[in-house]
Amino acid sequence: MSNPIFYYQHITDSTITASAGSDADYPTDNLLDKLYETQWKSNDDSINQLLKIDFGSGITRNMDHVVIGHHNFASLNLRYLTFSVSADGSAWTDQVVLDPGDITDPLVVNFSDPIARRYLGIYLDKEASDTLDAVPALGLVLSGLKFDAGYTHVFPYKAGNLQYATSRKRALKGTLRTAQVYGGIRTFEIKFESMPNVFKTDWLTFHQSVRGALNPFYFADTDGSLYYVALAADANDIETFRYQLNNSGAIQMEAQTTEE
Repeated sequence: MSNPIFYYQHITDSTITASAGSDADYPTDNLLDKLYETQWKSNDDSINQLLKIDFGSGITRNMDHVVIGHHNFASLNLRYLTFSVSADGSAWTDQVVLDPGDITDPLVVNFSDPIARRYLGIYLDKEASDTLDAVPALGLVLSGLKFDAGYTHVFPYKAGNLQYATSRKRALKGTLRTAQVYGGIRTFEIKFESMPNVFKTDWLTFHQSVRGALNPFYFADTDGSLYYVALAADANDIETFRYQLNNSGAIQMEAQTTEE
């Protein structure tokens, strides 16, 4: 099992350009609102489309991953799905090239090494003299440096046991728990006292980035499941949170969609 991973850096302050243009009802600005449901849609089904994300003049973003969600890329009959970076928006360096069979929704793409660039490109590649099988659509893009919680655990529970009111996942030391009541909102809890001290400063930085009702993020569980979540209880100020972090508090998250 891997460690819990958090992908939380949105592209909200970026400028996005679609090489084939955008459907007037589904503009690229829909990728800047952090909402899973709203989508960008291309203007057509032409081949070899590039979605170019510009983080801004004089800005280079450190990136070691890209996460995309609520997309239809697996149904486009692509030759490749390519994630590239650029310093000037013209000369591109491929970071990850995926075959169609490797495309999932949501999709996490990890770079071999972190890299800092102004531009991120998502390239939909198909053979010449053809069209895509559908008009491309995409709901979320996150990219930056992921946050590794720094520990792992196992879940001693039986999945899908419907005789109980809740289906629970609990770490042996109480480190992480999730519960779902009859298909309702799934919640997660990470207890700070179980975390190594060396990670608490990073956790404080992470918390400051995701505070607020409109700051959801992707959480990769240790079993590989990926959830789009937000902080379940976010009323505490930073000083209260810092106290909880070093004592007996916990961070709680609620899943924002039904994706499993």
